Amino acid sequence: MDGAAEHAGGPAVELTLVDPGVQVIRVTDRPDADTTSQLAEVLAHVLLQSPWAIVVDLSALDGLDLHAVQVLTGAARWAGELDIGYVLAGPSQAAMTTLAAAGCRRLFEIHGTPGEALAALRDGPIQSSA
Repeated sequence: MDGAAEHAGGPAVELTLVDPGVQVIRVTDRPDADTTSQLAEVLAHVLLQSPWAIVVDLSALDGLDLHAVQVLTGAARWAGELDIGYVLAGPSQAAMTTLAAAGCRRLFEIHGTPGEALAALRDGPIQSSA
């Protein structure tokens, strides 16, 4: 994986190593079938590397579709089984509503920005700000 999954017109999902053992996955395109498939691929790739933590940055999205929610929840469960920290950052109000409607909001640690998520990871036990 070269740091980004390709989408027509550019990467839809970007992967960055921020700190040793902390991967940030930034979704940069609308949550359509292609982007969601790329997100699933990147999450699987990162989880197989067994980082200490993963931050999924949703701040560029206006919302989430149910397929994206399924991908995020599946990855959260897998991360839990592997004892990998898994945090969502910057979801819109519409994304939060979708997560709540799907009954999985409490599955996630959620922070307002990627910076807040990284700070929480550095400071110890993760506290949800949402």
